[in-house]
Amino acid sequence: MHMDTYKNIEELLEKYWIGETSSAEEKALRDFFVHAHHLPSHLQQYADLFIIQHEQGELKVSDDFEQKLLQKITPAPTKRTPFTLNPFTLHPVPLFFKVAASIIIILGIGLFTYQHIEKQQATLLAQAEARETIIDALSMISDNLQKGEEAIDEGLKQFEILSNYTNEHE
Repeated sequence: MHMDTYKNIEELLEKYWIGETSSAEEKALRDFFVHAHHLPSHLQQYADLFIIQHEQGELKVSDDFEQKLLQKITPAPTKRTPFTLNPFTLHPVPLFFKVAASIIIILGIGLFTYQHIEKQQATLLAQAEARETIIDALSMISDNLQKGEEAIDEGLKQFEILSNYTNEHE
């Protein structure tokens, strides 16, 4: 084979790898590699690819291939089916029940909050009463201690008077 033929094949290969070859140019590449018996080493590496393509035949895409492909990948519009009573499917809930459920939930949250606040207020009230009781008890103890001190002071005065009287008469 001539060097011009190899040069032409090399140019076609460059176009092939960047995807710019026509169908006729690709057929020429396949035919060249199928019929060539002694290839230079730098072209030998491509021979198997083009021989396999030749054995598989020329792959042609039908004219309506793109349309068929788009039909396969585009989801079909969903059809609305009439409402059937099936116990395993969710049924649409009327607006009335949705509103009623919302009101019940809001009332439940409100009642829980109210009870919680009432418990907190009762606890605070009980703590205030306990504080008052403790203050009253401490006040009574303080009064009694004061009376006790006064009684001791009075007893000591009387003891002193008695001691002085006894010392004077002896």
